[in-house]
Amino acid sequence: MDRMIFSPLISPILCVLLLCTFSSFSFAVDEESPSLISIEVNKTSVDVSGGAQTLIFTLETSDDSGINWSAGKTKTAVVMQDLGGGYHYAVGTSESPGILTVILTSGDKTGSWEFSFLVLTDNQDNRSMFGNAALRSFGLPASIETFGGIEALPPQRSQSANKRKIGSKIIEMGFFLPWS
Repeated sequence: MDRMIFSPLISPILCVLLLCTFSSFSFAVDEESPSLISIEVNKTSVDVSGGAQTLIFTLETSDDSGINWSAGKTKTAVVMQDLGGGYHYAVGTSESPGILTVILTSGDKTGSWEFSFLVLTDNQDNRSMFGNAALRSFGLPASIETFGGIEALPPQRSQSANKRKIGSKIIEMGFFLPWS
């Protein structure tokens, strides 16, 4: 019987003691976005006519919790866009920190692949994004030139997209000034 009365009193006291003990510990939380110190690419022109080629980006970064190198193409990657409007992603792995790669093949579009952005995500899910101008300030070119792949044609609008049928007439739609 004494044990039952004593037990409910110990639980609140024990909780308070544990709370006081753990509150003296400092648990560091990383709330800062990753910083980019440097970025380099191994090639500025890539010829895939003789076979697949790997584009390698070497990054030096800084972050308290570390970069999540295997976060994937939407979280840690260099993103490039070809002339046909397609996106290409240089991604990494946790086994090779600081390295992002993309393999180019003869099935890829030929021409200029513009750097859209670099996104870095740390282990606390904080992100930093660096656009084309920022990447150029670190010494990257605005784009990579590719050769030996599929000819890239810029996305085209349908010819009929600018035409409208009104009654029995087809008229060309364009820029209209109401006072002209």
